[in-house]
Amino acid sequence: MKKLFVRISAVLVTCALTYFAIIYAASLTGFTNWLPNAKYTTGKGYYTLSRFREIDKFSNIDVLFLGSSQVYRGFDTRQFEQKGLKAFNLGTSAQSPYNSYFLLQEYLPKLKPKYIVLDLYWHMMTKEDVTESTVDLISNHELTDNIVDMALTTHDYTIISSLVSNYVSRVHTPLTKVREKKLPKEIYIPGGFVESTVPEAELAMTNPKKAYQFRNLDSKLKEPSEFQLEYLEKIIKLCKQNNTKLVFVLLPVTKEYKNNLTNYNDYINRISSVSKKNNVPFIDYNTRKGLSLSSSEDFLDKNHLSPSGASKLDKFIYQDLTSLGIKESISSL
Repeated sequence: MKKLFVRISAVLVTCALTYFAIIYAASLTGFTNWLPNAKYTTGKGYYTLSRFREIDKFSNIDVLFLGSSQVYRGFDTRQFEQKGLKAFNLGTSAQSPYNSYFLLQEYLPKLKPKYIVLDLYWHMMTKEDVTESTVDLISNHELTDNIVDMALTTHDYTIISSLVSNYVSRVHTPLTKVREKKLPKEIYIPGGFVESTVPEAELAMTNPKKAYQFRNLDSKLKEPSEFQLEYLEKIIKLCKQNNTKLVFVLLPVTKEYKNNLTNYNDYINRISSVSKKNNVPFIDYNTRKGLSLSSSEDFLDKNHLSPSGASKLDKFIYQDLTSLGIKESISSL
């Protein structure tokens, strides 16, 4: 029996060492993504690495923006700084409330934001699969306890394999040595905003790529996922514990997209019920009075704002934060 145990242990140890050796060799030669069930996007996201490198310079801010790509294309922190608000945009690709919760666990103690503006775009609220967003975060963030917890809590084999792959790759290439890939027609603005430099002609509705999107619009939204709602409740609780004011927002999509959704109001009612139950303000910028956006000039596609659209939106966000008392919160300190 003892010999059998030793042999099984030897086989397991050999398998583990072989697995790590393969990952090490693959990451050293740049073939990590060839490994089955392991993904590696270090330095290849939409400036997630730049955002995490910069965030350590911030503390005691007024506003923290959280959410998916709509957020890092929608909130230009320069506009808030010009009005005297210290802000940081921590939006990342496909970030859902599940990811936002662990990011807040990581950064709330240091940033101490007075307000958190959380976007609840329906594709993030309805999804169960958090692979894309979680791999982006573990690939571009130091592997702290909160980031490792976020990966392990998914119980997803691909995400956990990706975590191991990223851990091994950093043995020979620390995150500090990684050079981030610059994206064409995209500029990272200090503070977390990503500014598109796509020419106006390419934003026209007659542009073939843009026109294609509008021929394939969703017509019905799924119900918000219980999984994401659970983490939304955890975010609410965490903000209350840290005396941080939370604001739910729904960033605008094109009018063609919104009008094609047959159950838009059902989604709004579901989010509004969470908002009212927890006394958290909820602002839908698809129906915000006075906000007028052009589908051709103010959107890159059906749901991402262009710089001109972000500029228009941010004026209203600032007005609404002011109405909610952000200036009084600052002056009372």
